[in-house]
Formats: sequence, structure tokens, C-alpha cells
Amino acid sequence: IYAFKNLGDGTYEFALQAEASDDTYVMSIEDSRYKEESFSVGSVTSSKLTYNVELDDKTSSSSDDDDDDDDDDSDEDCDMPFVDLNDHWAETEVEDLYCRGVVKGRSYYYYEPEDEVTRAEFLKMIILNADIDLEDYEDESESFDDVSTNDWFQEYVIAGAELGVIDDDEDDFRPNDEINRAEAVTMLVRLADEPTGSTNTVFSDVSSSKWYAKYIDAAYDDDVVDGYSDDTFRPSNDLTRAEAAVMVDNAFEAWYE
Repeated sequence: IYAFKNLGDGTYEFALQAEASDDTYVMSIEDSRYKEESFSVGSVTSSKLTYNVELDDKTSSSSDDDDDDDDDDSDEDCDMPFVDLNDHWAETEVEDLYCRGVVKGRSYYYYEPEDEVTRAEFLKMIILNADIDLEDYEDESESFDDVSTNDWFQEYVIAGAELGVIDDDEDDFRPNDEINRAEAVTMLVRLADEPTGSTNTVFSDVSSSKWYAKYIDAAYDDDVVDGYSDDTFRPSNDLTRAEAAVMVDNAFEAWYE
């Protein structure tokens, strides 16, 4: 295999490189979450072929008589595939979010920790992190001009607006804009409905007069966010996928666990 791509929703695309022949190739799929599956690929040609393979969950055949402690070993069995997180400072947090189904990679083997996060992506992360049931908001609607029914993020935007996470009195949500650190902290604290009385932050670049000061102060007090070594928070900096993972995982430990 010389190319492999995760297309999402359990769909993967890969390319085989070999001399054209009538030989039959066998593909084996191994994943700690599922029973191993093998299937015949057929002869190698230049054509694009499609195969549907259904994987069986390893726990699907468990006996009803199993002890309660054995009912859910998903976290213990989780095997994070991202090769670009080995010895990375956010590895532990990304692994926790991945194993809880909160984040995915840009592709199967790459999380791309230094990539920036969009507003829609971050909103999805925090809603999944808080285990919000989207069905509770399926009958609601939103009025953002730049969000349509065909957008993958629409259901998260609807829930976010209803929960007061995002301002629904604006014309646009700007789902594909990068989210900065101040906006991200604001969404996190609003979703958790944490008290936001104080605006006296410890960061030299966060004035008490700024609209986001109270949210940063609330998140800092609960160890959800931290600043840089020079005592700054850098609120206008775009959030990276690594920073987002740490921030969101810290929120889970502080407010939801």
C-alpha cells in the first residue's frame, strides 16, 4: 500500500502498487477495537475498485453474565494511531479525547497538532466533550446566513446557539474562520455555565476591560487554561489542534468528569 486516506464516516481509500497480474491480493484489517477481518482484493489493475467491509466490535459477543467492571473497556483497549504525536506535549490529552470519540485526525495516522482549528471544529469538540445530546435540539433552528442545512456542523451550531455558547443575534457564525484563544475559552466557559464575575486575570496582556477577561479568569481559576512563560495569554492568537485538545480535555476534568 503506498497511499492511504481516511475519508470519514468509516470510509477509507488506499492504493496498491504492484505489477498488473491475475493474482488475488488479500487485505487484512487489524484494529484493537474490532475483530480482525480479511478480504480478497482481486487482481491489480488501474481501475478504482470499491469494497464494503463490516467490522465486528470485539465486545459485541460479550455475555450478559459478565461482571460490571468488564462492561466497558473501550478506554483500556483504545489504540491511538497518530504517529505525529509520539512524545508530543499534547499526546496524553489528544489520546484521551480520541478514545472518548471527541476528536479525529486529519487522516488516519496524522493528527496534525500544529494545524489551526476552525470555529465550527472547536464547537463540535466542546459539545462532544460535554456529552450534549444533539437530539434535544433537532427541532430548533438557527438564523445564521452562513450556515445551511447541508453543512456538517449545522446541528452543532443549532445546539450551540440554544445553549448560549455562541451569539445567535449575529448574522454570521463564520464557521470556517480560525478560532482564537479568547473565543475558544469563551465558548468553553459558556457551555459549562461557569460563574464569570471576576475580570482580574493574571495575564499581562488581558485587560479587565476586555469582553473576554471574565471568561479567561474563570477558566484559569479552574486550571482549564494556562498562559505562556512570559505571563501572557495571547488571546488573539489562533488556536492550534494541540492547544485545543489540552484546553478541552482540561475542561472535561474540571467540569464534566
